[in-house]
Amino acid sequence: MQRSEITIDLGALRQNVRTLLTVLAGSELWAVVKANAYGHGAVDVARAALESGCPIDLHPRVFRAGQCAQTLLARASVILWQLTEEPRYRLLVRPSFAAYVAAWLTDAVAAADA
Repeated sequence: MQRSEITIDLGALRQNVRTLLTVLAGSELWAVVKANAYGHGAVDVARAALESGCPIDLHPRVFRAGQCAQTLLARASVILWQLTEEPRYRLLVRPSFAAYVAAWLTDAVAAADA
């Protein structure tokens, strides 16, 4: 049996997220990402989703494990902390913005994985 292969263009994915958020201004964009993305780059998709709403450079050569930054994620002020090189992040968000950030992240991951 021949194995299938898929290539995800993360630049196009980021642009699609930005376009959808612009077109859907005022609406919610919902997305679903499988736990392991069927082996299709869940880590890259997660980073691309974060990058689509965050002005700082999250490339592994720039933002590394142990670093944190106060920044905007979409329209919410957050502290983004990269815990591991894989990467694994922790977001610190004011309670009043928690639901908004959770919904935005869900939408961004779905768009990034589309």
